[in-house]
Parts: sequence; structure tokens; C-alpha cells
Amino acid sequence: MLIDTVFLFAAVLALFFYLRKWLPDAYCVIGVLYFCSVLPLTYFLHHFHPYDVFNWATWILLLYLTRERRPLLLGACLAVSVAIKFDTLLLPALYFLLRTQDWRTGRRVGLEDPLVCFATAFVFM
Repeated sequence: MLIDTVFLFAAVLALFFYLRKWLPDAYCVIGVLYFCSVLPLTYFLHHFHPYDVFNWATWILLLYLTRERRPLLLGACLAVSVAIKFDTLLLPALYFLLRTQDWRTGRRVGLEDPLVCFATAFVFM
């Protein structure tokens, strides 16, 4: 119960800082309050129980690292996340789509995309 509480608090803080990249602080608080208000609804559906707080915290962290384009930290966190639960296998595709925008502008991409995909596939195998 302590681990769930700690990671729930971390997920709420991470969500606030992730939303601050696009929105003013007032809207970030509204987003966090909405997230917290929907959490009790997961208890009513006992056949579908998506209460996995550690996975939420890692998803928010991975989306933040994808937006900030930090491939080394993204690869390390993605390896940990795939070891926990394999639903983050789709994130390298999102990272690749984000990086293909850079090809159109003429920036160099490098080996970051294959390394992120390799880290994910290596842990999943």
C-alpha cells in the first residue's frame, strides 16, 4: 500500500510537470484534479481494474522524455517499463514518428531511433 501511495503521488506530480510544457498552471491543476477525480471510478469496475500506479508513473515519465528528446534516459526507462508491463512497446513507434518530423526540417537524427527500439526489444525478448 505504501508503494502504491508513493507512486500515485509521483504520477500526480509527473502529470502536473508534463502538462506545464503546454498549459498554464491553472489548467495543469484542473488536469490533475480531473485525473484524481477519475481514479475512484476504477474501483467500481471489478472485471476491468486498471489500477497500476507504477505503470502510470512510468508512462508519464516516458512521454515526458519523448517530448524532451532524451534518448538515453528514454531507453533506460523504457527497458525498466517493459520489464514491468509490456504495454509500453508502442512508445518507440511514437518516438520514431516524432523524429521523422526532424528529417523533414533537415536535422540529423543519428542512431537514437534504432537504439531505443533495440533496448525495448532486448528487454521484451
